[in-house]
Amino acid sequence: MCEMKGHNAPALGDDEILARLNAPINSPPLQEISSGKQRVVILFDDLCRPTPAARIVPSVLRELRAGGIQDDQIRFVAASGAHQAMTEEEFAKKLGMEVCERYPVYNHHPFDHNVEIGKTSFGTPLFINGEAMSCDLKIGIGGLIPYHSKSHLFGGGAKIVLPGVSGIETITHHHREVSRQPSESDPDGFSAERLNIEEAAAMAGLNFKIDLLLNGRREVADLVAGDAVKSFREGCRRGRQFYGTKVAPGADIVVVNAYPQATQSYKALWCVESSVREGGDVVLLSHRPEGMQQFHYLFGRFGGKRGGDLRGARHRPRFPQVRQMTVVCPYVTKLDTETFRQAERMVFCKRWEEALRELLPHHGDGTRVAVYPCAPIQMAMDAK
Repeated sequence: MCEMKGHNAPALGDDEILARLNAPINSPPLQEISSGKQRVVILFDDLCRPTPAARIVPSVLRELRAGGIQDDQIRFVAASGAHQAMTEEEFAKKLGMEVCERYPVYNHHPFDHNVEIGKTSFGTPLFINGEAMSCDLKIGIGGLIPYHSKSHLFGGGAKIVLPGVSGIETITHHHREVSRQPSESDPDGFSAERLNIEEAAAMAGLNFKIDLLLNGRREVADLVAGDAVKSFREGCRRGRQFYGTKVAPGADIVVVNAYPQATQSYKALWCVESSVREGGDVVLLSHRPEGMQQFHYLFGRFGGKRGGDLRGARHRPRFPQVRQMTVVCPYVTKLDTETFRQAERMVFCKRWEEALRELLPHHGDGTRVAVYPCAPIQMAMDAK
């Protein structure tokens, strides 16, 4: 069982959450920065990210009230980037029903209702959500989780603005022109992609960012808050330890669970190359009624030969040493099979019993199995 170091970390209590919010990094506390403000927006990531925002929102609202902010001054905007709009049920899942009953909650629209505020030094034109830009206090709530086990790539921080509440022009330029650029100017080794994101958030006026670190039960085990850049860098430092996982090499079978980010199940596969032996098997578990991948206006498909501007730009990983990859998903769709299929070496099953029938003829006594229970948010302990 290959668990990340923070798998069983205890969840923070209410007092601990408040204590961390009131000791922000490189920023005054929320109560202080909210004083005298007229319009407040709270940006939050969508269900594509496993962030339990509902656990944090009550503490944030408490601090805003202590700073003199009234309920009618507050609104929430889903920082969904180029993902599909959220339903009211999804808002309630992310924020809690009480929040949806008391405050307006809006979807971001990447194709409309955005205002142009300039260009970054990387040449990215900034079109930012108009409702967010009309507010003089901008707060973001998101999750700090690793991307494909790369220690310098974490979700969170200023991404709540770019791509979170950016227009499609901004998102497209950032992914097409900036994300592949190297960067040697940043002493922490962050990429041009991250530097462009942070510059965009500064230009948009993001005042305060909260990023959560999650244990194996998707509970808030730690958080960083304050300045979107400084707190993010501290969060990355903690995250490299918290999400660090000792990889089990040479396994006959590697089982990767796509929880808690099954909307992007392919992110669970980071450990395959270093964990499975030549000729071994991989099993990917994904149990999400909405399917194995999030709808995406930039990378998605809208027909056999039609799609977003960067359709096909994301290459799914290939593992030539694997005998077969077995995907266990009760809700697999035709588009899922087309996206994830690796020639004839991939089999889709609806139940675990079917997967066993695929595995048992090829593995007998002494089979060595490595299980990664929260694979999308785990990372190699020795990642550089």
